Amino acid sequence: MNRVNAFIELLDEWKDESEVSSSYFQGILFNLSYQLGTDASHNVSNTSELKERILYLINEVKLKEKFIVNSLILEVNNFFEHDIRNHGNAIVTNESIIDNYVKEFGENPPHLGDTLERLKENGYRFKLETQYDLWKFLTLKTFNYASEKEWERLEHIEMKSELEKQFSGLSEEEMNLTLGELRDKIENGSK
Repeated sequence: MNRVNAFIELLDEWKDESEVSSSYFQGILFNLSYQLGTDASHNVSNTSELKERILYLINEVKLKEKFIVNSLILEVNNFFEHDIRNHGNAIVTNESIIDNYVKEFGENPPHLGDTLERLKENGYRFKLETQYDLWKFLTLKTFNYASEKEWERLEHIEMKSELEKQFSGLSEEEMNLTLGELRDKIENGSK
């Protein structure tokens, strides 16, 4: 689970070094947990819970670690790119929702007012772009060619060890059979 650990450490490092609010980080975690198939009642609230969900998918559902981690990295990238690309639309949408809410209920919805103020702050988009750059930098530092080759080497060692365990109980005669012949022998019940 080297990639999973590296991904969780990457998220934690980015959270510690970034200037995004904790609610933005929670938004990323919510999105990742949603993409991993959790429903609202099982939403993850921290990276430890996200790691548990990833490990469940690897160990119980038998999804490949590399696939899950690469998909999650891409999903964080998409999350940032969506927010950066749609920054103006978010302002217009929030203004419209607030106007409709005020017309219907006669007061401002407090949570949306805070969101709108944050979106309209000078430098908000630049700050978001800077945090995305930090994410990409940390991702490249962690998930580079050398790390990938090392993870693959460790996976091959683990796979070799598993195969040696599986084949250690075979007789000399069975060791000389092809895999097809061995399968036929096992299926016919004559070992």
